[in-house]
Amino acid sequence: MSDQAPASHQHDGHSTSSNSQGARSLNDTHRADQHMSLEGKLHETEAALNEVAHVLQENERKVHDRQHLIDDLRHQTEHLKHEAALFDAKTDSAARNH
Repeated sequence: MSDQAPASHQHDGHSTSSNSQGARSLNDTHRADQHMSLEGKLHETEAALNEVAHVLQENERKVHDRQHLIDDLRHQTEHLKHEAALFDAKTDSAARNH
């Protein structure tokens, strides 16, 4: 078991060579840049999703408004059909009385 401890210590990522430290620093910078880029893309995606949600809500409101108008027109149509039937009945009655 004591043979494994030095091996893990050798591979713990701590190197004293300046090349290795420079490469690690460059790698860390690259990772930080990638992280910032991904965060920027995440914010852009969130903004786009918020815009889509807003458009969907606006469309839902328009659909609701139009459905209300359609219902009103159906009601008015039924009312006019009823009025027309009453008018026809009065006209028929008047024609029979002559």
